[in-house]
Amino acid sequence: MRLAHPLVLVVLSAGLLATAPARADTGVFSVGSFSAPYSGGGLHVQFTLVSGLGIYGWTGYDWSATPVVVDVWRRKMADPCTAQIHVAFLPWVNQLNTPFVTADIVDATVDPNATYQYFVYGVDAQGGRIEPAVLLGAASTGIGILSRGSLSYVADCGISAILRAISCYNSCDGWLFISSAPPEAAAYYNTTITLAIYGEVDGLSPSFCNIVEPAYKITSIVEESCVTAIRPASWGAVKAMYR
Repeated sequence: MRLAHPLVLVVLSAGLLATAPARADTGVFSVGSFSAPYSGGGLHVQFTLVSGLGIYGWTGYDWSATPVVVDVWRRKMADPCTAQIHVAFLPWVNQLNTPFVTADIVDATVDPNATYQYFVYGVDAQGGRIEPAVLLGAASTGIGILSRGSLSYVADCGISAILRAISCYNSCDGWLFISSAPPEAAAYYNTTITLAIYGEVDGLSPSFCNIVEPAYKITSIVEESCVTAIRPASWGAVKAMYR
């Protein structure tokens, strides 16, 4: 996929295509830090991409090429995977003892009472996208819908029971680590009943099998099918989506 965006051209022309070698033949890195407090109607997104182990415990990601910039996106947790919003382009830096990327962004177009996932793609010297997308972290602007799916409470990785939300088949979340849930959720554990699950981000999970992940707090649940009604859209709205 080619990215036709003026910001990429500006960044590349500013000298990021230097011939100095990268620290690795491919873009091997991990998420070193992530935070996104909500204030003044925006999320203040700060993160680093570093070499070595990051906050999620695994050894890192390995892109097929070293990027010259990275492309930051976000999506609402409950939206389809394709509902992605561009946030920023940031330079990829190859200097010893320096993070590859250091981000400090105010994302002012978020909605209240929503939870977002932030992720990043690489961009190569020709403006091509480097995949896969890498999850940076999750942030909430208040309590809102997290997922539609069922609740699971089973043993995993030597732990007697771990609470997860197992998302519907049409979601790209897969499953979510749940840090806490209200008492009324107990009747739904390990059943096939699907729910609309409401809550917000609650830091990070403990380390299970040397892996850490975003954690979520459930505040309420409502029985609801995985399939939701689709509102009709005008032709003008459809055209606006693809401009």
